[in-house]
Amino acid sequence: MTPPIDPRAPSPAEDGPPGRGLQPLVSLRDHRVLAVACLVIGVVVSLPIAWWKGSPRYLAEAAIHVAPRFARNLQSDQELQIDSDTQYRSFVQQQVATITRFDVIEAALVRLGPDRSLWQRDAESDQRAVERLAAALEVRAIPDTYLVTIGLEGDRADGLAKVVNAVADAYLARAREEVLPGREQRLETLRSHRIELEAALAAQVERATGIATELGVASFNPDLPNPFDKALAEANEALLRARRERVQAEAKLAALDEAQSRERAIDVGAAADELVAGDVSLTDLKRLLGQRRTELLVLSSGLAESHAGRRAAEREISEIDSRLAAAERARREEIRRVLVERREQRAREEHSRAVATVDEARRSERGLESEIERLDAELATFTSRYAEGLTLDAQIQASREQIRSVDGRIEALELEADAPGFAWLASAARTPEIPIQGGRKKILAILLVLCVGAALSVPIAIDLLDSRIHAPNDAERALGFPPLGWVVAREAVALEPFAADQRRRAALALLRERERSGARLFAFVGIRPGAGTSTLVLELANELAGLGVRTLAVEANALRPDPRFAAGPGAPGLEAVLTGRLAATDAIVHGAGPDPSRIPVGETRGVRHLGGLIRLPEALVPLHEKFDLVLVDGPPLGVSADAELLASLADVVVLVIEAEVVLHAELVRARRLLDRIGPRCAGAIVNRVRVYEGGGYFADLVAELAAGARELPDRWWRRWRSG
Repeated sequence: MTPPIDPRAPSPAEDGPPGRGLQPLVSLRDHRVLAVACLVIGVVVSLPIAWWKGSPRYLAEAAIHVAPRFARNLQSDQELQIDSDTQYRSFVQQQVATITRFDVIEAALVRLGPDRSLWQRDAESDQRAVERLAAALEVRAIPDTYLVTIGLEGDRADGLAKVVNAVADAYLARAREEVLPGREQRLETLRSHRIELEAALAAQVERATGIATELGVASFNPDLPNPFDKALAEANEALLRARRERVQAEAKLAALDEAQSRERAIDVGAAADELVAGDVSLTDLKRLLGQRRTELLVLSSGLAESHAGRRAAEREISEIDSRLAAAERARREEIRRVLVERREQRAREEHSRAVATVDEARRSERGLESEIERLDAELATFTSRYAEGLTLDAQIQASREQIRSVDGRIEALELEADAPGFAWLASAARTPEIPIQGGRKKILAILLVLCVGAALSVPIAIDLLDSRIHAPNDAERALGFPPLGWVVAREAVALEPFAADQRRRAALALLRERERSGARLFAFVGIRPGAGTSTLVLELANELAGLGVRTLAVEANALRPDPRFAAGPGAPGLEAVLTGRLAATDAIVHGAGPDPSRIPVGETRGVRHLGGLIRLPEALVPLHEKFDLVLVDGPPLGVSADAELLASLADVVVLVIEAEVVLHAELVRARRLLDRIGPRCAGAIVNRVRVYEGGGYFADLVAELAAGARELPDRWWRRWRSG
């Protein structure tokens, strides 16, 4: 009996593996039919195997060198190089799988030609022959080398080497093709692509030539300056000058118009008077008329005023004066008119020249603007066409580069078609002279030894792998504390005395716990249904009563009531006590003979749980004066919640572990569940422990108890035969 284990402590399941340990004799006795069957089956199977494997076998083997670098004819290629060991191993495994591929084996049979009959049987299809050869070949990579071997075994030495060499040659041919897969198709594709590139190149050259002719350039160079840029810059400068000159001409014209307006406002009379004064014809006229006037004055001066001659002279003088005045006026007007006409003519000429200058400047400006517009349009066209020409020139260079690349690839494919590649033949197969195996007796002896070993090891292995609880030490490893007792399985009448002794030991353990802690209420719960809890409780109660301890057995298992507790059909019991319908003293069925005093569960009416079970300690208080111990038969811990409640209510909870049934993992789970419940004290009893009569400590105890003395060790074969 021990208090509950600390939940923080490590699980004792790790202390050792479950099971009853290594007991070869017991295992062979328990599984002797299986051992004999293994031996018989092994012998039956060994005979044909020895006969078949014992015939002489020959092996022809060829070696292929698989290099991590492609062996080229022309130059090395970094793409065809395996740098890492992992990649190389994967590549080697791929080659191993390629050797046994259907197409490779089929090509090998074709290479055999007339010697095809060395492998292919009469009336055998090609597919069947290929599949059979692929299955018979032994292809393996030799570790730490670059070699892959191709081997073929047979009953006859003749022809094996030819078949293996044909397979090696077919593989090497296919390997070269797969390194350069689809060589002919690739060459045809490359040549077709070259024709397309040449056609595209011719079209590009033709278009570039047309653009160069149109633009008047010999070639297209992005670094050369655009000729239209300079012309456009000069035209813009000329337009700027023309605009400046036009503005100046317009300013001069405006100034001229203002000056002429001011000049027209000036009178030309003074100039006319000067010209009249200097006029020769008028001066001559004045001189002639003046002479006549002088003569008349002279003539009239001598005449009286009344003289007719004087009056005639005065009239002529007056006419001369009028004529001179009229001539002077007429000349003045004429000169004035001429001056005005000259001034107007000069003004018109100056204005015409100024207007012509302005028109010329404007025409020049418009012409330059038109020229610039034309240059802009031509520049855009030139730039677009020149850019197109540059693009075509780049395309031409790219096409030529592609053609050179295609030519190089075609040349490489043509040259590398016969290159060794990654794999080549390191050693051809030779006709074997010595068989690699043979000897039917030797093989049969080895097989028989293996059969005997299997017949001995299979039963032992079955028991070693058995995770069930067999003995108290198995339960101790799972629980972490030793059980308070164990009871043997009464498979024979001879075991009854030993079982009675074990029950008495368990009863004494309960008494010791009562004396140590004062515990009165003991709850017995199984792990699985059918663990023998009810029988154990009744027998322990009877045993304690025989020891003089007043003991009451209480059935609290509503899951599966035991009829041995009930006084009769429909009799009330614990269910009525817990619900208050019946006093605990009235529910007791008093013992008679081997049956102890007990309280049945009562009428549960199909309910799997007891109502008011939490009142169990309180309900049993009136019985303390009549009984020293109360043993409660509870339901299984793994299937009923009432078992958990009983474990928390009882002074001591006792796990009933059915040997040969409960698994180690189930017992560990039960222990963890008790850790969570936290009972006051916990113990365990291993029930129905099997006694292995073929050997073991329990068998010796049974024999010594029956004889009353210690027996000498028996022979192992007698133990194995006993039973």
